[in-house]
Amino acid sequence: MALVVTLAVAGCATPAAQLPPTLDTLQAFRTATFPSMSLGTFELAPGLPPGMDRGLMVRAESLRPPNGLSFAQFLKDTMEVEMTAAGRFDPASSVVISGQLTVSEVTTMSTPNGALGARFRVHRNGVEVFNKELVVRDSWEFQFIGAIAIPEAQARYTALYSKLVRSLVNDADFRLAVSP
Repeated sequence: MALVVTLAVAGCATPAAQLPPTLDTLQAFRTATFPSMSLGTFELAPGLPPGMDRGLMVRAESLRPPNGLSFAQFLKDTMEVEMTAAGRFDPASSVVISGQLTVSEVTTMSTPNGALGARFRVHRNGVEVFNKELVVRDSWEFQFIGAIAIPEAQARYTALYSKLVRSLVNDADFRLAVSP
């Protein structure tokens, strides 16, 4: 019995699931004339607590990035998956996208919601041509039962990564900056 109580109090660590490319993002890539692009450094924005990049608490359970490193790296990995599927990823490209994680939140209480944000920069031949912060949000219906609420919050939070990439791809300033 003591073991059960200890496990319940300690919580569990669950890695976020790496997502496959999304149809909406593929369509967003295909509606614009993007060149092939590469990815630079993705890191936590300066001044933010380092723990924000390594895990989130969803009630009593810890959500960790799937790569075991950071949520900033998870964003980079998600971008690479989406860009590769759209035929727009080329590690040798002179158009380089980098990012800083600025917002990473999820809650399951009263009004369950999540938010994810990053400051994206694009350099073309070493010259910065784009610098903008984008934030995406999601909210859903409250569930009292943790066995329902926790997995839903984790899935909704993880889906924000593809949504943030799609927000970047659909951003008019980004499209202008990377257009050939």
